[in-house]
Amino acid sequence: MSLVARIRAGAVLGVLVVFAPPAAVSLGPVGGQIASVSRGADTAELLKDGLPPEGSQSEEPDLDVSDGVETSGVLRSKITDVLDQQASALLQGNLAGFLASTDPADTALRSQLTRRFASLRAMRVAVFEEALTGTLRVEQGGHVAASVRLRYCFVATRCAPVETTVQTYWSATAGQPRLTTFKTSTPEQTGPRPWEVSELQAVVGKRVVVAGTKRWASRLKSILAAAERAAAVADRYAKWDSPPSRYIVYVAGSDEWSQWHGVRQASWVAAYAMPLNATHTEIVLNAQKVAVSDARDVLQHEFAHVVTLSGVQRTYPNSWWLVEGIAEYIQNVGASTYRYRAFGDGRRYARSGRWNGTIPLSEPDSTATTSEANGRYAVAFLAVRRLVERYGEWRMLAFFNAVAREGQGLEAASSAIFKVSWSKVSEDCTRYVRHALGG
Repeated sequence: MSLVARIRAGAVLGVLVVFAPPAAVSLGPVGGQIASVSRGADTAELLKDGLPPEGSQSEEPDLDVSDGVETSGVLRSKITDVLDQQASALLQGNLAGFLASTDPADTALRSQLTRRFASLRAMRVAVFEEALTGTLRVEQGGHVAASVRLRYCFVATRCAPVETTVQTYWSATAGQPRLTTFKTSTPEQTGPRPWEVSELQAVVGKRVVVAGTKRWASRLKSILAAAERAAAVADRYAKWDSPPSRYIVYVAGSDEWSQWHGVRQASWVAAYAMPLNATHTEIVLNAQKVAVSDARDVLQHEFAHVVTLSGVQRTYPNSWWLVEGIAEYIQNVGASTYRYRAFGDGRRYARSGRWNGTIPLSEPDSTATTSEANGRYAVAFLAVRRLVERYGEWRMLAFFNAVAREGQGLEAASSAIFKVSWSKVSEDCTRYVRHALGG
């Protein structure tokens, strides 16, 4: 997890970048180990077709029993059909069909699913699949626990779907499974996803989808306009993979900021990038800290992470300065170095004695002040800017690829690409940064 920050005209504009891809987890029953297994009458009726007659053995029984966990092929097939119908109803815009597997009297569940339906439709969900994964578990009271893998894409049908796994619970009525609980993805699954827990409105542009709750609806079109301009710049740096069909941006209020994706941020953070798989990263903006006038700057930085780190499944503990420096370079490409908005904090950081002249800086501590975080941010930006001025943009990109994307050492990458030792490159960058910041 990597944190960066910056400040503009006194407004905190922190940026949190989360680099590690989401971990895959195996979900067990909620509530701990099951002490005993029992079934209600309806569930027993639904399962019984999978049992062989008493006193006989079937070569291919529908019901497998292992360590007290029972799985029925009949029940599995019926739940699969329900999930297929629910996913199809969502894509068709059929709310009644989406809710058909629930009890009409279960207003809490139906309200939750209605909110989810509305959010996904607003964001123009184009691919949505629900599939059972793992073993069905029959729990006390006859409820069946089932893990469901969700796969989805927004706007484009030709895509690499994003995946997550959630826990569901079912009962049986008149021989048919009925959905009783549909949980959200957990923090281990980079959840909950915004559309799982919030009723979202959305605007869709040529390159970006921007979504937020009703409170921030009046800002969405303006943020979209800024995001489209940012995307046009970021797309030019998609050197390793195609840019996303759409960048996804969520606008969060204080409640959503502390809930979405299960991420804890430092107090100065105003945006973060969340990779959901190797090629799909979503952006969350803190609406209370990012004014519409600042949206393009923040998003151009974040979109830079999306395109420069696409396809990479590793963390970057020793390359924070390079990962953040290139994002800030792309944000400020074409502008004068001395118009860089974090110069004030950069000067204070350089003159404070807290910077020892080392270019490969580590990320700011979560307890760092905004000014100190911005100072590190400035050093990273200026170091990358120097690489471009001295060796050209294409060599800087090659160096970034070798170090940040492929994990090569600084010395090996510098010698191969710049044809000079890293110590000389680093010394030159340090002189440049000190001269620029007056440190």
